[in-house]
Amino acid sequence: MRAPAERESTLMMLKQGWRGADVRRLQEALNRKLSPSPALVTDGDYGPRTRAAVLRLQAAHWLVEDGEAGPCTQNVAFDGERDAPILHPVALIPPPEAALCWAAGIAMMTRSTVAAVLARTPGDLLATDGALQSFIDTHDDGMAGGQRFAQAHGLTVRAPSPWSLKSLRAALEAGPVMLDMLWGPKGYAQGAGRPGHTVVVAGIRGDSDPSGRGTTLRVFDPWPPNKGTRSSVNFYKWVQAASSRTCRVFLR
Repeated sequence: MRAPAERESTLMMLKQGWRGADVRRLQEALNRKLSPSPALVTDGDYGPRTRAAVLRLQAAHWLVEDGEAGPCTQNVAFDGERDAPILHPVALIPPPEAALCWAAGIAMMTRSTVAAVLARTPGDLLATDGALQSFIDTHDDGMAGGQRFAQAHGLTVRAPSPWSLKSLRAALEAGPVMLDMLWGPKGYAQGAGRPGHTVVVAGIRGDSDPSGRGTTLRVFDPWPPNKGTRSSVNFYKWVQAASSRTCRVFLR
């Protein structure tokens, strides 16, 4: 059987206040897909009950919970996802203090603890407050600092080359992916920020649109301290935001 060709999504965003045949088809799909069924009246009117059903679907399938039926939500409702979703059983581990965000990310990747990660990390890579030293080796082909750090934790490291949808899915098939991000809102262009804020991408689901508009990522962020955050984000939006702020990529 030939795999479906990659194509850009043509699904229209549907949201509360809209009416028409597309909304009616969505209501029919929600009645079929959700259990127990919301028993929506299939009148083509995207009202509060339809929005509530969309939110139920989004929560059940770790989509962005906004109550709007864009490509990602419609892919689930109409069984339009190209491949089976990937979601690794990552435990959310928040750090006990802000400086140890990086250690919490490593703990999530290695099924460990913040204390164990600190014990395994070479001392010369640590600052006095427990943060990582700013060994920014993004432009070093050997990635010397990143290689030492990764090897200490049984991981591999890559330079932050742009991710295509296909390459990220391939990486996630092998395990979760950790991004070492610039800590600071301005980034390299303004000479601000440093590495040390890590986030773990644990899951991916969606269609074959190479732009990523129809794909959702599941992200585990150690921030804020003592709490952490699980969230879902559209791949297309994530690439726009993350590509200029990623210092290194760590894989199992």
